[in-house]
Amino acid sequence: MTIVSTWLPGAIPATARGRLQQRSTGEPVEVAGLTVSQGDVVVADETGLAVVPRHRAEEVADIAAGIVARERVIADEVRADVPLSQAMHDARLAGEAEAAR
Repeated sequence: MTIVSTWLPGAIPATARGRLQQRSTGEPVEVAGLTVSQGDVVVADETGLAVVPRHRAEEVADIAAGIVARERVIADEVRADVPLSQAMHDARLAGEAEAAR
């Protein structure tokens, strides 16, 4: 099976006409050992690939928002001349569950 990576705004890669043959639509595919199903959230760049199953997308977005909020607090402290080692000394980066331990 050949996997073709195509970034496109629609459902059909118009620039690939005549070069690709579509076998199916909406079926799960395997990419780098990960199964990707229709509706999954896929984020990829030059550093890697992440696949979030559709049923967990909201949960993962909430976790990511919490990490961003904690990082912003630390960045604000560093801008206020708190040494980085002190700003990052507590468990904020570990999250609430880790910090409670």
